[in-house]
Amino acid sequence: MNYLIFFGEQERGGFTGFRLSNGVAPALQVGFDYMLDEHWGVNVDVKKLFLDTKVKLTAGVIRGRVDIDPWIAGASVTYRF
Repeated sequence: MNYLIFFGEQERGGFTGFRLSNGVAPALQVGFDYMLDEHWGVNVDVKKLFLDTKVKLTAGVIRGRVDIDPWIAGASVTYRF
C-alpha cells in the first residue's frame, strides 16, 4: 500500500486553480537483491501503483477524477559492513 501526498500543483490552460486530493493506493512490486561479493550488491525493483484521486479545477465549477497509474523502476547499489 502507498499513501501519496501531492504538492506543487500548477494551473495551466486558463484555469485559476488546480488541486489534487492525497490518497491511498494499492501497489504491486517485484524485484531482487544480488550480492556481487561479500560486501557489494545491487537491488532492482519495479512497482505499479493504482491511484484514483479527486481533482478540483477552478474555472467555473468543474470536478473530476484522475487515474494515476505509474510504473516506477528503481535500482541501487548496496554495501554490507
